[in-house]
Amino acid sequence: MFRQLIATITLIAFTTVMCVVPTIAYADEPTVTDETPPAQITTLRLGDPAPFDGTLFSVTAAARILADLEFTQAQCDIQINQRLALSQSEFQLQLDTQLARYSSLEFRHNELMALRTQQIDFLTKNYEPQRWYQSGEFWFAMGIVGGVLITVGAGYAIGQAN
Repeated sequence: MFRQLIATITLIAFTTVMCVVPTIAYADEPTVTDETPPAQITTLRLGDPAPFDGTLFSVTAAARILADLEFTQAQCDIQINQRLALSQSEFQLQLDTQLARYSSLEFRHNELMALRTQQIDFLTKNYEPQRWYQSGEFWFAMGIVGGVLITVGAGYAIGQAN
């Protein structure tokens, strides 16, 4: 309950800050000055003068740079996918571990509750005294009294017969 309240307050505060406070872009627009010439590409033949200062690449060197850029991009994509798969595997492992932990704790809780119920039933049964007519002593006394009465009755009957 308390966590949910804190989470709601935090969400409202964050949304308010993001909507009310204007976002400012701190980047400057690139300016083209006389000192920085615009990027140019030109094709030269052997013996032609270069129209601007810079680095001249042969066709094979330019092809190699282009191939290296494409290879680097593909290699970067592979590494990103590999790290993403590794992160997904780690999170899945953590999730499975927590689910197993939850299942074991739930099983333990259910077993403890069953044991507790059994113990309460046992203690309740042993705490309550037996009813007077269910005790062994009562039936023992009834047997003795019954035996005495039968013996007296038999003696009286024999005495009446004589």
